Amino acid sequence: MTVEILNHADADRGVKLDAKLVSLYVEGMQANFAITEKISSAEIRSILFPGDLRTILRNISDARTAEFEWEKRAQEALKEAYDLRHPILLVQALTVSLQVRLGRLFSKRLEAIDREIAYEVPAPIKQSISATLGEALALCELNGSVESRLRLKKIEAEFLEIQGDGEGAKRVAGIAFAEAEAMQFVSITQTLGEIIEGRSLIARYSLQHEASEGQDPDIERAAMSDEQLARLGRHVVEIIGSPPAHPRKVHGYMRSLRLIAQERCRWCRHIQVLEDLRQTSDPEIAFSETPDRTAFCDKYKYRSEIGSVDVVGVIGDFKALYCATCPSRDPKDK
Repeated sequence: MTVEILNHADADRGVKLDAKLVSLYVEGMQANFAITEKISSAEIRSILFPGDLRTILRNISDARTAEFEWEKRAQEALKEAYDLRHPILLVQALTVSLQVRLGRLFSKRLEAIDREIAYEVPAPIKQSISATLGEALALCELNGSVESRLRLKKIEAEFLEIQGDGEGAKRVAGIAFAEAEAMQFVSITQTLGEIIEGRSLIARYSLQHEASEGQDPDIERAAMSDEQLARLGRHVVEIIGSPPAHPRKVHGYMRSLRLIAQERCRWCRHIQVLEDLRQTSDPEIAFSETPDRTAFCDKYKYRSEIGSVDVVGVIGDFKALYCATCPSRDPKDK
């Protein structure tokens, strides 16, 4: 529908700009996701293949290019709204810009929580967003749009929370909540209520991260479903590329990680699986073949005499040979 409006010869300029802004919002959110994926891939590749600097830098460059291209289109739409002198479309253009830019900062805030580091919005970005927010709110006073004003107050509260000012976010949300609820703006009311009650996504993500602190990764890995394994495998293939990575080889590797985690949880915490790391550390051949594996006991230093690609068989033979009568067998799940 948006494309049809943009291409319709009889649609006036204002209608076309309205459609363009809807499209711009969707594209902006998609660009944010793509940027996050590109940067995440670059970071993971830097761990897997630290010598593959060219690919790492290309991923980062692609992410920055996508961000720049969206910003350029957003500025063009904003200029068009100014040219039309249309206060409602101008507020809409500013709001779209704010929502997408905050989405980008939101991802960085969650990443900081994961890494357990402080996050501070760079001063130029903070000043720019604050100025845009102020301009949009001033225009709302002129055009009288209550919904637009309350949506901007929601954005203001979210921006404060991203910066770590939880109390400021709750204060702004509290002021806007009653009016949004009275006007039955459901999505705005829901977000404001979550901020007030400490149930926002940032708050829940922080609590989830704290709860996971100290949790044995084997327990989480052992409980992974087939769907989770498949999703993780697809992500690894996207990062490494195919070729060299073969989807079935990657999926087999993910299953072997779950299997050994289950063995440590249910059989003995000391059992390990060792493999030839060359096939996972070389970007030219990574995950193109299944490596030989051996089992190992990190308490008594026992090790399989013969390696095999059959991880189930390797573990079974090792347990029969070394673990059956071992007095130190100590599963994590007790």
